[in-house]
Formats: sequence, C-alpha cells, structure tokens
Amino acid sequence: MKDGRDYFDRDLGAKNFLTEHGDAFARAFSGHPQARAVEVLTRELRLDRRTPDAVMRVHDPVIGEWLAVIEVQSRVDPRIGKRLAETALHLHLVHDLPVLPVVIHLSRAGGKRPAPVASSLLGKEMRFDFLVIDVWEMEAGHILAEGLDGPWWPFIAFSNGGACREMVEPLIREAMQHPVWKHHVNGCLKMSRYMLDLSWAEGFTGGGGTMRWLADLEPVEGSSEWQARQALASKVLSEGIGAELVMLLKRLIGRYVGIPGEHLQGRLTTLSREQAEDLIEMVPSMNSLDEVERWIDEHTV
Repeated sequence: MKDGRDYFDRDLGAKNFLTEHGDAFARAFSGHPQARAVEVLTRELRLDRRTPDAVMRVHDPVIGEWLAVIEVQSRVDPRIGKRLAETALHLHLVHDLPVLPVVIHLSRAGGKRPAPVASSLLGKEMRFDFLVIDVWEMEAGHILAEGLDGPWWPFIAFSNGGACREMVEPLIREAMQHPVWKHHVNGCLKMSRYMLDLSWAEGFTGGGGTMRWLADLEPVEGSSEWQARQALASKVLSEGIGAELVMLLKRLIGRYVGIPGEHLQGRLTTLSREQAEDLIEMVPSMNSLDEVERWIDEHTV
C-alpha cells in the first residue's frame, strides 16, 4: 500500500458506517428527533499521526448546522482531549461552524478518564470539552429493540449483556436482508469476534481490514479472536520468535502506522528475536506499512 493510503483504508469501515447511518448518529448526539447528517467529511486534516474516525456535518432544526468530530476508542487514550481540542479548533476556523467532539468508548477501559483541555489566566477562561458515550453501559436489550434504526447495533456485543449469540445474531440476520446494512455485517462481526465465539457466524464473514480502534483491544477469553490468537501463539512458539514479541509488534504497528495484513503478520513471525526487538524500537518513528516492509527487507536475508 502506497503513500497515505494505508491510514485511509484502516478507517474506511468507520467512515462508511457513519456515512450510511449518519442520521441516527446525528439524533443520538444532538438529542433532537429531526437532526440529520448532511455529510461525513473526507480526511482533510492530519495535524497528528492519528486523524478522527469521522467528521460529520449535522443539521439540527434548533441549533442549525454544526460539526461532530467522532473518535471510537477501545481503551482510554490520555491524549484524546488535547487531540480533539486541536482538531475542533482547526475545523471551527476552517468551516466557521460550532464543533462538538465526541468520544465513543466501546468497552470499560482501565485508567483515568482524560479531562477536557482547560486553563484560566487573568480572569480569562479557555475550555475544550467533549461528549463521552459509553457503549458498555448501554443495555443490549434496548439496542436490540431499536434494531437497525438505532445507531448502536454494530456495537451490541460491547453493550451490557450483549456479548452473546442471542443478542448479536438477530441483528446480523436482519442486516443481511437490508439493501444497505448487509454490506456492514462483516464490520460488525469483526468487532463482535473480540467479545464472543462466532463459530456460528462463519457463513456471514468475509474479507476486509480490521478497524483501527480494535488495534489495542484485548479479546475476551473464549471469543473467536481469543481462540485465533491462542492458535497463533502456539504456532509461533513452536516455529519462530516468542509470541509476546509478535503480539507486541502487531500492536505497535497497528497503533502507529496501520493494522498489518496477513502477509506482513506472517513476515513478523520469521524475524529473529534480535530483529524483532530492533523493529520494536523503530516502529514509533515510521509512517506507513510500506516502511515496515522495507525495514524487514533490509534486515533479513
């Protein structure tokens, strides 16, 4: 994958879903039943290594037009407040519209929740706050009752009581019959496999990349992703470098430059322990998956 294409593709699932389901999210963010998404903006800024998962232009009958900067998180990011403040100010200056930063937490993440960016000097106040939505606190039964009309059905496995087949399967089957949502079933299953065993859903799964916010997520024991990682760890321990190093490399690469595909993951298992440790030190300074591939080419025979 060349140039900046890698960082675009790893967020494509988020952008596609938010684009198709924008009106439901607009209503959820604003609280107004007639709010609607005008458009989901393309990636027009790259102020940091990471860009927002989506920037949505919303029309609210009461407030008028405004922008939502949306980040989906699988764990607490202590830098999210500063990053959203920078992004929100940039978008406000460019578009001359009010901006609402939104953080969607999929799971109960450890660590101290990031605080809004705020300061006070000589009687002058500055504050950049953000809306926090905790999917893990939502009741799965409510999400199931809303069905495909609600914005949260792809995340039901992360909700309270949602990590079971009885909650996930009805929505998957309903989505498979929908002309639009059937194209998003695979993305929903890629997230759900971190929370439960999806052996029953093999007929629904297909190809495609992993969504960025899954890079740091620890799978629940017994889930499909947990089983896959256990199998990979056993193979790596018997054939190559330690499983711990492979997992660490995958997480670092996913965090800094993009989720590694199957080919690159396979190449990681062929590295010696010394090469793997050297690559771990280099990944934070890299900007693309191509750089990782080139580094491996240059340091292996």
